[in-house]
Amino acid sequence: MRVSSVSRESVGILIPTYNRLPFLEKSLASALNQTCRDVEVVVIDNGSTDGTAGYMAGINDPRVRYLVNERNLGLVGSINKGIALMSAGVSWCTILCDDDLLEREYVAKMCEFVESRQDFGVAYVPLTFIDADGKLVRRGLAGPEMESSWSYLKARSRNSRETYLTGVFFSRKSFEAIGGYPAFTTGMATDDAFIFHLGVMGALVGCNKNAEAFVRQHEGSESVSLAGGLLKHFQALLDFRGYCCRVARDNGFSEGDVARWITGKIKLWLNSELIKAIRASREDRSGQRKKEALDEINRSVKRLKGYLSLRFRVDLYLYERFDIFLGKQKWYFALWRIITW
Repeated sequence: MRVSSVSRESVGILIPTYNRLPFLEKSLASALNQTCRDVEVVVIDNGSTDGTAGYMAGINDPRVRYLVNERNLGLVGSINKGIALMSAGVSWCTILCDDDLLEREYVAKMCEFVESRQDFGVAYVPLTFIDADGKLVRRGLAGPEMESSWSYLKARSRNSRETYLTGVFFSRKSFEAIGGYPAFTTGMATDDAFIFHLGVMGALVGCNKNAEAFVRQHEGSESVSLAGGLLKHFQALLDFRGYCCRVARDNGFSEGDVARWITGKIKLWLNSELIKAIRASREDRSGQRKKEALDEINRSVKRLKGYLSLRFRVDLYLYERFDIFLGKQKWYFALWRIITW
């Protein structure tokens, strides 16, 4: 599928929001302060009660449209509704989460980048992670300037790419062709599936290392709150695998390879989270968290069978029987490296 060319008069920035007014103010400012002035900004509100509506009423900029959903559609519903409501002239879009930021030249640089090739279905930028106060936390991982969607998915499954919704620049035509932003049990891996499928539509996934976006990590942000609801996130990863396998099957690529890559990702994530749960409960000497953690893990073991590593099973046995957790010991890590080799 050949994607549409981009003009600097046809870039849409969608900001879904819900009760994050202090961050929204900064996110909206970063969208409106782009050096490329001809952008269309849609702010779609899931029914905020923190004064967002009053603040937006005071925004006097013809480039901004503010919409309030009659009911909370969640992130997925807001994205799909918001992109559909953009004017007909918008051919390329980006989604800016309401607590994140775009650098001032993001739109201009991304337009130039996708204009350089007609086979980009989607492009992203290296991310800079900041805290609630805007201070640097760390720099994210970047990929090559261009790669196939299959290369991206394989690398992302091995955690050698780092992408989030903010910073992704995509063809509206491709967005419509894939049926919009995917919906899984939770938000886990939806961005990965989104980028992968868009890449299939355009043949290549691009990474523009000359542009930048800022992802804010704070209490309540999705990247922090993923610690809870482990079984729901596990199901979302199974949804992710099924989605990507369907894309592979529909486009004549190896479904088996995709399933293998993502199964490896699921195992890596799941066992890491389970070991974290043991470590967290171990640090609570009251014993209550230990009981809660063990009860939850034991209730889940049957469902998770086939995804649990030998390392986790040994850690669980030592913890349950002898109240021992060796996860912080360097020699223990070294031993498991030898065993898994």
